[in-house]
Amino acid sequence: MEAGLIITELLRRRRVQRVLVLCPASLRLQWRDEMRDKFSLDFDVVDRDSTDAMRRELGPDANPWRSSNRIVASYHYLRQPDIQEQFHASAEAQKQAGPLSRLPWDLLIVDECHHLMPAPLGQDSDLCEMLRRLSPLCEHRIFLSATPHNGHTRSFTGLLEMLDPVQFTRSNRMRDAERSRLSQVVVRRLKSEINEKTQPPRFCHRESPQAMDLAMGPMELELHEAFEAFRYKVRSVIAIERSQGRTRAGWFAVEILGKRLLSCPTAFAESWFRYLEGMEKGETAEERAVLAARKAVDQESDNDRETNARETAAAAVVGAWLRSFTTDLQSEVARITAALVELGYQPGFTVDEIVPREDSRFQQLENLIRTRLRSGKDWVSDERLVVFTEFKTTLDYLQARLRKVFKAENQLDCLFGGMVDVDRERVKTLFNDPHSELRILLATDAASEGLNLQRSARLLLHWDCPWNPSRIEQRNGRLDRHGQPRTVQTFHFASQVNADLRFLALLVSKVDKIRSDLGSMAEILDRAVHQGLVEGRDLSLVDKQLDNEIASRRNHAHFEADSSVSLEEARLREASLEESCHAIDLDASAMRGVLEAAIGLGAGEARLVPGEPGLWDLPARLRGDWKQAADSIRRSDSAMRHLAFDAQPFLEQVGERSVFAPRPDAVLMHLGHPLVRRSILSVGGRRFPTGRKSSRWTVRQGGVPAGADAFLIVTLEEIASNDLHETFHHWVRTLGIPVVGKSLGKVREIESPFNERSTSRLLSLPDSWRDRMDDLELDLRAVVSRHLASIEERLRRDLQTVRARRESEIRERLQSRQGELSTLIEGTTRTGLERELLELQTEIEKRETQLSLFEDERTSDLRELRQNQARLEEELSRRKTRLGDLRDLMGQERVRILDNLLPKRYSLAGSASVLPVAVELRLPEGVLA
Repeated sequence: MEAGLIITELLRRRRVQRVLVLCPASLRLQWRDEMRDKFSLDFDVVDRDSTDAMRRELGPDANPWRSSNRIVASYHYLRQPDIQEQFHASAEAQKQAGPLSRLPWDLLIVDECHHLMPAPLGQDSDLCEMLRRLSPLCEHRIFLSATPHNGHTRSFTGLLEMLDPVQFTRSNRMRDAERSRLSQVVVRRLKSEINEKTQPPRFCHRESPQAMDLAMGPMELELHEAFEAFRYKVRSVIAIERSQGRTRAGWFAVEILGKRLLSCPTAFAESWFRYLEGMEKGETAEERAVLAARKAVDQESDNDRETNARETAAAAVVGAWLRSFTTDLQSEVARITAALVELGYQPGFTVDEIVPREDSRFQQLENLIRTRLRSGKDWVSDERLVVFTEFKTTLDYLQARLRKVFKAENQLDCLFGGMVDVDRERVKTLFNDPHSELRILLATDAASEGLNLQRSARLLLHWDCPWNPSRIEQRNGRLDRHGQPRTVQTFHFASQVNADLRFLALLVSKVDKIRSDLGSMAEILDRAVHQGLVEGRDLSLVDKQLDNEIASRRNHAHFEADSSVSLEEARLREASLEESCHAIDLDASAMRGVLEAAIGLGAGEARLVPGEPGLWDLPARLRGDWKQAADSIRRSDSAMRHLAFDAQPFLEQVGERSVFAPRPDAVLMHLGHPLVRRSILSVGGRRFPTGRKSSRWTVRQGGVPAGADAFLIVTLEEIASNDLHETFHHWVRTLGIPVVGKSLGKVREIESPFNERSTSRLLSLPDSWRDRMDDLELDLRAVVSRHLASIEERLRRDLQTVRARRESEIRERLQSRQGELSTLIEGTTRTGLERELLELQTEIEKRETQLSLFEDERTSDLRELRQNQARLEEELSRRKTRLGDLRDLMGQERVRILDNLLPKRYSLAGSASVLPVAVELRLPEGVLA
């Protein structure tokens, strides 16, 4: 919403033309639709399908990045080498063809930008490198994220550097000068702080997570105990040689199987039988094959089918690698297989048909549905449940079983990464429609990002707890967000007899307690999961260590939320906005009047048809060109929706909170809506000389100042543009001028023409006034000329003052920045880097509170980097190259901004314009009697 407001404002000021939005693939259509529905801004989605369609129509050389000025694209799509090549070719052509002052893109918006954050050390991800190359091509940048800080100052400052390289440098320590600049570029607002300043609270309350204890049966317990024995034996055999490569491969072996067991036996069984295939067939895999499989699994993907295929393939590779340990693992492997068979799993089983003999989780889910979503045999009308799982296999299993148990066809649906866009939007629409039958939504993490599910649901179940704890809060955020009118309740599973599940349940409660600092805590939570569930450390000690690190980290990587706007200041701003609306006569009745006037132009009087309170319908008969415009309010079933000119018909009172609830039968008119925009253009076009005649003089009766014969109310439109064709001044001003005899009195500005609006009927000009009008018109022209000269003089003076100030600020900032970069380049030495790495390693080792058979992976990486000459020189070269590129960029920006951009932005193009819009002659009551 905030991004849409910014885009709209910059477009109206003509500060931007080309806008690029990068987001996860699952949010492309949501961005397109939100911009269209809420702001009437059309964006084109660029992806493989749209590009292929364009090339079939326009030829193989068609470049989609040149075809539209407003684009939404997935950053996973743009990171592909061939797509990046097309993008940069288009940008280079734009730079060559355009003026020196303009970059190829005016505005870049990156949603969920934490996915593109630089690494704390070493090579950055492909997504980060893509953003680093792309950012300098964009004049303005907005990065959006709910978790922007991962706890590494180097990563955070690296993201700030891509956002604004003039003010920030990627470094391990944020200097005081940079910290003072944070408030200029970072806005961080917390729900809790907003609630403290609003009454009633703007956001809903979320109950503490509720644990549902699992009463595991003997067959389930046997499977978990069998896997624990297998996991312990794998750790033992890889510990013998203490080889780093073998240790990592072994960790991955227990991790990929353990994750799926903690999701459900069905997901585990699928991977286990693939593991057995790898162990029993083919050749023994080497450690590097396991590490390659791990890299493939860790690669972020928005397609659940693709991820599932990688995981099952990785299980086979793990089995092939563990073949060399067949003798050591024989009894443990046989025990797991026997436990699966006892539960009802056989090789080649079908996920959507399997019904295991025991599944305590599913029993708890049944109980939750029967108690919270059902009343006897009927579904409760006002409750819905979202069930999140990490694995597509688990989702398929749940979908099949729930359909059988509850005979739920229309009441159950699912969302997963890689769905066809049309199906995804259909499911979202149905789930958010309080009148649909859909009651239960199954979703994976790949499908959860950016989902808005708060309209109708407040219950959420974590079927499994992701080993990346940040995803827990991301799931909760699908329901606990603005627009949620009710208290949100989340559920998860716990067990008194299974240590892994007990540990994960503790983790859920910790995530809930540190939700406002979760971004900076994510890494230590991840490490705790790895230590406890992969390395096999004592879970009670891991939990104690985690509490200590959370307490320590709270002051380590914290930056304050934005508390600059007080409640009183917000009220003053709201009052100022209302005053502005009064000043331009903008309210619901005025907007409705403009629409009626526009429809009636050339066709007599046309009235909207009133319906229920606050709603109106278009006239039954519309002229041909208006019929097409009316399609913007037509529903998919061709029925016309009602028109509302304020939000009142959409507001629902739920408890103490007033909630905006979209209605399928009504549409809110706003200044950007196609119907309103067309009306304004139609009526406004009559200001200019055309073949269509319209009188801009009206005569009414009403209040006249004492001592005056009449009162002239003159509405003027003021417009001024700069040499970049940006409109920097556009205002509608109303002047009141008393008429005494044949002369005009003192001119005064009417600050609230809303209060001067007359409801009296239009009159014909009396004969006694006809002779006086010629003299009044000449005097009025002189008033307008003097007004034009006055505002033009003021605008030129203001432009000169602002330009001098901005040039001074930017010149000083760029000079200072180039000096900083030169100092950093000179200070980037091998000795300095070694000292930095030693400090990082010491800090990590200081936090370790216990010994382990297994070396901490990140500590090992740092030690290896510090001792490895080639990798050290590579890191040095990478840093110096980046700093040198930044210094060159600053030089280019100096020329572009100071020599080309600012002189054109702060200069008046030609002269200002003052256009008379309308003149009302107000006569005293009784003049015509």
